[in-house]
Amino acid sequence: EDEAMDQGISNFMNNRDNEPPKLGQVVKMLPKETWDVDTPTSLFYFAVDMLAVITTMGFLDAIVTSDLYHSWPTYQQALSVMPLQILTGFAMWCTWCIGHDAGHGVVSKDAKYGKAINRVVGEITHSMVCLTPFVPWALSHRKHHLGHNHLEKDYSHQWCIREEAEGYHPAVKASYY
Repeated sequence: EDEAMDQGISNFMNNRDNEPPKLGQVVKMLPKETWDVDTPTSLFYFAVDMLAVITTMGFLDAIVTSDLYHSWPTYQQALSVMPLQILTGFAMWCTWCIGHDAGHGVVSKDAKYGKAINRVVGEITHSMVCLTPFVPWALSHRKHHLGHNHLEKDYSHQWCIREEAEGYHPAVKASYY
């Protein structure tokens, strides 16, 4: 197994054509344990991320509802909550990542309960925390992966073709630069 991984990496590094490796080659380059899914570990990270969101949101709420906060000028209010807003945003991003994994069905691969675990984790992280309905997102994300980075088939990202950009509305042009 290690020889196949080393050979795959060596072949890729010595590739003179600059061709990207095929999926099968990438799979052989990665250690076998890369593909292991451990449900208790996934649920532990889910719990840690949810605790981080709940805690940081709780602190934010305690601050912005305090009399002291309301006695400060606007600039001081903004500066006082900025670190917690950044921390809360990071915690919410972490829960979004767990929800993304749930959308791919890799929070749990348990034969009996895996689908239900992925659905519950996805609904909590995406639908409740990040306000992105989980099932529609998972369906559109699956379509996105079917044509990922394809000029015409990528479902979620519309590519800007440089040669066609001249005819775009100025607001559309601005969004690409």
